[in-house]
Amino acid sequence: MFDRKVLLALILITVMGIFSLVGCSTSTTTFTIASNDFQICENLLLAWYQALNANNFALALSYCKPGGIMFDYTNDLWRLSIEYPFAYVFYTVTDIYGHEYINVNMISMYHDFCKDFYYNGWYFKTDCETRFLILFEKVYGEWKLA
Repeated sequence: MFDRKVLLALILITVMGIFSLVGCSTSTTTFTIASNDFQICENLLLAWYQALNANNFALALSYCKPGGIMFDYTNDLWRLSIEYPFAYVFYTVTDIYGHEYINVNMISMYHDFCKDFYYNGWYFKTDCETRFLILFEKVYGEWKLA
C-alpha cells in the first residue's frame, strides 16, 4: 500500500492544484460606470422641479419612466392643478446627496426640498421635506425618474 506521507502529499498537491486552477479569492461585481451619471440624474431632478414650477406637466412627465411612481405622481399633480386652478406650488431643492448605484441601471439619491403654497396669488405656507429618497432608472439607455 501507499505510505501515509505519500498519500497526504498527493492529497495536498491535488487540493493546491484545484485552488490554483479555480482560484480561492472571492469575486466582487464591478460596474462599468460613466463618471457623470450622478450629475445627469441631479440635473434631471432639477429639470423636473423646474417643469413643475412652470406648470409644464407634459415636460415633467418626459423626465419620468412611463408607468413609474414619479410618472403617476406627476400625473396626479397635473390632475390637481386642473381641479384647483387657483392653487400653485413652487418647489425649491435645497440639497442633493447620498448618490448610490443600486445596479448598473438604477441610481438612488436623497434630496431636501421646500414647497411654497399659494392660493389665488397669495402666499399660504411652506412645507419642507428632508432626506426624500428619489430613484432613477436607465430606460433604453437614458436616465429617467423611476
